[in-house]
Amino acid sequence: MVPDEGSLTRWLKRSNADLHKPSPELALLCAFLPNNTLVNRSRNGETWLPSTAHNARSRVRTVSLTSMKKTSAADMVFDQLSRNILDGTWPPGSALPAERTIAEGCGCSRIVARQAVHKLADLGLVRNHQGGKTQVLDPSQADSRVALLMVELGIDGWDRELEEQTLLWAIGPLMLAHRRATDAQRAALADIAAHEPAPTLEHRFWEALSAATGNRLFPMDLRFWERAANAPESASEEDRAFYIELAGLLVQRQDPLPFYGSVVGTLL
Repeated sequence: MVPDEGSLTRWLKRSNADLHKPSPELALLCAFLPNNTLVNRSRNGETWLPSTAHNARSRVRTVSLTSMKKTSAADMVFDQLSRNILDGTWPPGSALPAERTIAEGCGCSRIVARQAVHKLADLGLVRNHQGGKTQVLDPSQADSRVALLMVELGIDGWDRELEEQTLLWAIGPLMLAHRRATDAQRAALADIAAHEPAPTLEHRFWEALSAATGNRLFPMDLRFWERAANAPESASEEDRAFYIELAGLLVQRQDPLPFYGSVVGTLL
């Protein structure tokens, strides 16, 4: 269920929306009207409201709904709201649309809209003010759960940060494994580097390295960043040579960080 042209026009009149400076509420409503006759799309994907809406031609940035399967209406609404926050449609400091507006724009009940907003607050993407408007917060100040959400929703503009984080994450495990790994663990790393099939080489190497740190948090971190990176690609022969060199340094009890830094430094 989505608002029809009449209901959107009535909402525009009731809210006295300025179509030349689209509000978050207008962006939300338009985002949920992908096939509505009130909305025209240009070649570059931006959305225009034609002259039928107050005879204005105002451009509104919109985002399509995720194609991921969700278990509840609240999840679907949450995806759209969080997408608008993470891609900058609703910048930090702006006010989240009221629950009534969200419910109208999404074709859901206010209870569902409230559940979605509570989920945003739990992630640190919004802050509820008692008796006032809900404020959008800076996503970069939220915790790492938001990183996975950005990947799941396909938010553009975060690829560089994600790549940097995954590359630099390895410094900790390499440092601890150099100091703590047993001879058997070092030998196992060398064997993985030399003989593990290419499709699973990267995962198996970092899995064994994380276990060799003696710190139970690093294997958890590894699983998190592998999910965020959508799992490593099949390793090339050049990649294998890189892992063989890393494992060889660990076997010889030489510090692997200078070598790792020299390679990764060219990618940052």
